[in-house]
Parts: sequence; structure tokens; C-alpha cells
Amino acid sequence: DELSFWKPSFDGKSIEKKSKARVCIGHYVSNSLSSPDGGGAKHAPCCVEVTDTSAGLMSSSEYLVPVVEQLLPPPLRYRLVWHTEGVDGTLPLYVWRAVPPGSNFVALGMVATTSDDPPSIHAMSCVPKRWCVRETETPRFVWRDHGAGRPGSFWASEMPMQLMMCMQGHDPPQP
Repeated sequence: DELSFWKPSFDGKSIEKKSKARVCIGHYVSNSLSSPDGGGAKHAPCCVEVTDTSAGLMSSSEYLVPVVEQLLPPPLRYRLVWHTEGVDGTLPLYVWRAVPPGSNFVALGMVATTSDDPPSIHAMSCVPKRWCVRETETPRFVWRDHGAGRPGSFWASEMPMQLMMCMQGHDPPQP
């Protein structure tokens, strides 16, 4: 079965980006080799964007970086959720859950790597818990390991976020 992983890509080409910051809140998974957006904006992966509206179009914000660091901090570290060794020419896969920096923050998504070294703490950001609501629907099933290693499965959170979730075993994640 095909499976691919995606992380948001941010370009810095726009002149207005000096007063905007985008942060990754987790990776995305697709049960094909196509992007999770399926070629349309309706299912495009999400990120969080912070804009300093006091900064002019042609000027940089002196407050943006410290605000983003306080509002959307990186995790303290990562914990390995699941991994599989590469077979038949495929790369090994490691999936990591972020440990938030405190009880007022949550990690919404997970990060995938091809190394057993934990990702950089700057690979994703955590969000304030007060911004969040519990999901009401079971995440969408994407893929399950069929015997290549430890049982594992991948799921995508509700629309519009669609963040990757990985579980040991084949049961869906709990809300």
C-alpha cells in the first residue's frame, strides 16, 4: 500500500512576510503518493499564521519573533510513538509525539522522520490549550501496517486540520 508524509512548506518570497510568521503544528499523511490536498485547496494542510498588523507592508516587525515564541512555543522534546525498519528498499520510518512545554499547551500533530534521532524541537510548535476543542468524530483511517514490523496505524484528524496521528496497533485514536 502507498503511504506518504508531508510537512508544510512556507515560502518567504512575499514582501509582506516580514510581518508574518507561519509555524508547523504537525505533519500530514496520505494513503497515496499525492499531496494530502488532493490537488485542491479544500483539503489543504493547515498551519498557524501570526501577523503583526502594526508593522507596515515594507517594514519588519520587531515584536513578531518574541510573540510567536511565547504564543506558539516549541515542544520540550519528543517521544517515539512507532517505528518500522525499511524493507524492500523503503526508508525506515519513525513517528514522534511532541511533549508540550507546560500544562497550558498541547501538541496537535506528530512528526515523521527517517532517522531514530528525535526531530529538532523547532520542527513543530505547540498551541495554547484554550484555543482547542475536543474532536467529536473518529479520525479518518489512512493506513495500517500489514506485518512489516510492530502493528501500527495512521489516521488523519477532522477537517480542516487533517493532522497525522499514529497509533501502536490498529485501533483508532481516542478523542
